[in-house]
Amino acid sequence: MESHFGAMAIIDSQSSFTQLVEGGFNLIGLALHVPEANMAIGLTGALADIEKFKGVFKCLQPAAYAFIHAKADTAGRLPDLQKTARYFTTFKEELDNINTHLVHENKQVKILTKASDYKEDDANTVHCFLIVEGIHCFYGPAAITTEEGWNSFRENLDSFINNYTLLSINLAHLQFNHAINHCFGVKIFKDKDFYPIGDGIMPQMKDKVFGLIDYLKGRGILIDVKHMSYKARKQYYAYNNHEMPIISTHVGVAGCSAKDSIQYLLRRPRHVEENIWLVERLKKLGHLAETAFNLSSVNLYDEDIRAILQSGGLIGISFDRRIIGYTEYNRDMNPGDPVLDEEYMTGEELAEMFGNHPHYPYSNDDVLDKETISINGLQNTVQLDIRFFFNQIFHILKAGSAIAEKTIVAKSICIGSDFDGLIDSLHCCPSADKIPTFYSMAKQAYEPLAAEAGIDTDGIEDLVDWVFFENGKRFVMGRLG
Repeated sequence: MESHFGAMAIIDSQSSFTQLVEGGFNLIGLALHVPEANMAIGLTGALADIEKFKGVFKCLQPAAYAFIHAKADTAGRLPDLQKTARYFTTFKEELDNINTHLVHENKQVKILTKASDYKEDDANTVHCFLIVEGIHCFYGPAAITTEEGWNSFRENLDSFINNYTLLSINLAHLQFNHAINHCFGVKIFKDKDFYPIGDGIMPQMKDKVFGLIDYLKGRGILIDVKHMSYKARKQYYAYNNHEMPIISTHVGVAGCSAKDSIQYLLRRPRHVEENIWLVERLKKLGHLAETAFNLSSVNLYDEDIRAILQSGGLIGISFDRRIIGYTEYNRDMNPGDPVLDEEYMTGEELAEMFGNHPHYPYSNDDVLDKETISINGLQNTVQLDIRFFFNQIFHILKAGSAIAEKTIVAKSICIGSDFDGLIDSLHCCPSADKIPTFYSMAKQAYEPLAAEAGIDTDGIEDLVDWVFFENGKRFVMGRLG
């Protein structure tokens, strides 16, 4: 059963059916996804040398390596996935995998179509609401920029949502999809294969994309802004005008506004090639000692947080340590080396965030240094990761306080995890079966950490219960109707 919840059966799962059952979960978001062509190419190359693969995927459990080497190649799917024409075919194969493995021993999987399908007291059923991560999943053989390709995409999308209830869809993912620009987010293969080479919602595709958004709105399907570029997100917020709740299902927060992030640039963005620039940001210190933020545009800036709150949306906190600001201790790091998060952006995206001719001062002292990382590397990383997790929540509370009561803000946060997304998962919660233990630790840590961060918990004493369980369930049930 484990192999049927991800796009490819290549790694030990962090949220397999068994792990979900052991964790006591009976309601989950099931993300349907087909790896993009360049991801499949990267995986295929890595499989040629298992030692190289170990180095690339240091975040994976050791037991995964032999499994990857033995299973992935024989599956024969990676070569197929290198062909964009195979996207929707592979997507349908994944649906078939799920639908033919709905029963496992005395437990079962149930895909929800409406709220009343969910039985809270049914411990033998894992109820799933569906999410699609990337519109590329519905691409056919013809290029999306052609009429034939766009019409094929819409027909494939229709064929799916006419038969399944879909909570949300990501308009972008990890590779340029020729319609909506994405944020750089893959650092385990060749950077160039994942450059975000577009300009927000692509000008030549704008009418079609806005028409798609209107269509999804009419079907009650939400837009998940995770992976969309900063400019694309801004364009969507303006077009949406608070009409539909906005969600970001597995994300971190940057700890400042997009404009203020200019203060954390190490130097002027460096030209790499054509219209691609390397952006190097120092890590802004967090609200809790020894924590920091990842200021990359794949995360939410304060403007994003407020747009989501104003729409009545939901923010799901990622369990990826890198996304929520952690930097791995590296003994080879020199004392004077800056601690950075790097990403690639186009000139148009840079101009949207910083202006056409900005000055890039490095003038902040509130940045992470090597000494702190050295201390962190010697600490109990379980407790440290709990601090990083709460640092994310506390910043959402602080950023949202300008536009909403803190109870409203606190009820707009949930756990997003991103388990099985090739993440370096929190040491305090490496897999779904460990969430109950993480919850207990979070309950104990909440009040002391809130006091340290200057958060008044009056009225939000139950925040941990809300974030771990109640907020997500209430939101999803309200959307399913």
